[in-house]
Amino acid sequence: MLPAFDANERSRQRTRWNEAEDVKNKILARIRAGAGEDFLQWEFENGNLGPIEDQWDLAGFDLFSEELVFSGNDDNFENIDFSYSEFWHTKFSNATFSQARFTFARLYNVQFHNCLFSFAHFYGAKLEVPFRKLRLHPREWLFQLRLHQLGIYELLFQQEQVQRLQI
Repeated sequence: MLPAFDANERSRQRTRWNEAEDVKNKILARIRAGAGEDFLQWEFENGNLGPIEDQWDLAGFDLFSEELVFSGNDDNFENIDFSYSEFWHTKFSNATFSQARFTFARLYNVQFHNCLFSFAHFYGAKLEVPFRKLRLHPREWLFQLRLHQLGIYELLFQQEQVQRLQI
């Protein structure tokens, strides 16, 4: 049986970042600097990242109005767990999401330019994509990301009216 949405787990994951604003800012600075493979490992192993449970744990993390440009030569978010996270009005360029998890995450007006998703998990995720900024037909985009295999239950495209595609 597949896991169901857990409101208590979502609340726990999201509120822990409010209680550790300094850790959140340190991680955000590392992301802005390009992240890179195992970018949290040293800080985690030295006990400098407070509430996170392992070096891949960014569950419940928020991003708002970020423009993140990466070199394209690193595994920026390899194995990172973004479950229950919310990204708003954020643009990723040249990022790599290898085996990243977006379980029950919410992505609103997020753009991915020249990004690689390899074995990424979007189970129960909710995405709202601005249609005008998408250069592919929705079916081509769905095929390209193979979202039908990733467990996304709702994908929203904004145009003059919103179309809902149940997957």
